[in-house]
Amino acid sequence: MCDEFAAGGKLKEKGTAHWQSPNTAATNERFFSALPGGSRHNDGTFKNEDINKYGIWWTTTEVFGSIMFPEVVWYYCMGYNYSGANRYTSVESDGYSVRCIKD
Repeated sequence: MCDEFAAGGKLKEKGTAHWQSPNTAATNERFFSALPGGSRHNDGTFKNEDINKYGIWWTTTEVFGSIMFPEVVWYYCMGYNYSGANRYTSVESDGYSVRCIKD
């Protein structure tokens, strides 16, 4: 995974109470307090190997132009062993975290 940027570290909760060690570059200086909620397969089972390692959040942005998977959406992933907040795509039937914000 690419971790050129330190955005993930600035968003992750500090320490290893919830994140697996080493929780690279975690400062939470943006007060997002990101936690490693892991993920769920599209069949409803949880990826137990992700718990305490990865925080993964949906975006509201769909990826257009996918003929095979018309319901493809961007998501961001932060990990215990890197400082980036990396963007990937997935089908909407996978399960990731959401973060609600008040306008």
